[in-house]
Amino acid sequence: MKIIITGAGGFLGNSLLQSFEAQGHEVLPMSFRPHNSDTFLNDFASALPDFSPDAVINAGASQNTKDSPEALAELIESNVTIPASMCALLKKHQSSAVFMTFGTSWQFGEDGSPQPFNAYASSKAALANFLDHFAQDGLRSATL
Repeated sequence: MKIIITGAGGFLGNSLLQSFEAQGHEVLPMSFRPHNSDTFLNDFASALPDFSPDAVINAGASQNTKDSPEALAELIESNVTIPASMCALLKKHQSSAVFMTFGTSWQFGEDGSPQPFNAYASSKAALANFLDHFAQDGLRSATL
């Protein structure tokens, strides 16, 4: 299996990278920071036809919980704009890869209804809405 892992430099992404490589999968690790999102998205777009992944695992995220304008901009770029743009690029390149990402229990109240606890949880909920949008066009995705 060919897998792109974003956030491969972080704890979760690096653990996934090591596990998949140990199992013999071909893995392309990628990382982004909000200040290099354009470069990252260009590199991601180039990797799609060249690498032809079976799966894209988005393990990168900002975990910022602050409500300042600067913190919110970083949170939205990292947790919503970049992953949603990755989905748009998967669609544009007609990739059959499944897109996987990670949510948080903070998105939900005790009864399971959507009740984002903080800005981080709200950003994860916003991405889930984008994934629903892209699913209407056939993008396969999973939020763990």
